[in-house]
Amino acid sequence: MLTRVNHARDWGSGVELSNTLLGRFSSLEVHHIFPKSTLYKKGYQKHQVNALGNYAFLTSETNGSISNKDPIEYIPEFIRLNPGAVESHWMPTDSYYFEIDNYMEFLIKRRELLADSTNSFLNSLINDSVDKVEIRDYTNRTAEAECQHEEDVILIEVSRWMSENGLHEGESNYQLTDEEGNELAIIDLAWPQGIQAGLSEPLALLINECSETQEVVNENGYKYFTYPDAFKAHISAQYLD
Repeated sequence: MLTRVNHARDWGSGVELSNTLLGRFSSLEVHHIFPKSTLYKKGYQKHQVNALGNYAFLTSETNGSISNKDPIEYIPEFIRLNPGAVESHWMPTDSYYFEIDNYMEFLIKRRELLADSTNSFLNSLINDSVDKVEIRDYTNRTAEAECQHEEDVILIEVSRWMSENGLHEGESNYQLTDEEGNELAIIDLAWPQGIQAGLSEPLALLINECSETQEVVNENGYKYFTYPDAFKAHISAQYLD
């Protein structure tokens, strides 16, 4: 909602993210500002990696161009190329917040900016009555509340569904590597040996991942799904009917 109302702009192209986008700018993707793979390597938990403050909507082209770069590498460049675009997403611009070791401070700062914008928007709609609603309190949600994020709920539900049907529940946050052990991607939910070890192809469930991650997973022999219903339909047809 805030992205549309406040005329947020794509970091790479500078184009406003509106419902009138055409061509290569028409597809919006959820972008992890700090890469998931980097955060997991640093020991952050899933609810911290997938915190609301680590999300931004960008065009698929810009999201793909960023890939797994750390924000300290790419955000200053976008600030230089398209002044105001990064700020339009309620982002701090001090490079201090883009360092991986300052990730938790980044989340706090961005949540403050998002809360301030939300309050301003609501105040523009509802006179002074909105003052009784302390929206900022929601930016200090507990880890347990964060875990209820949609992506986590989807993955937990799919794992439970697999287990209830007598199948392997999958490996969460599976690290896909090359022969030298270099990380290629983090798979949300993976079956690297297939549903039946050695007898079926590797499977992956990817939620809100960029096209580049999808391509890497596919190139490494995985059949992947981006929607739980499609995944369940495949499993039902292949193993449950």
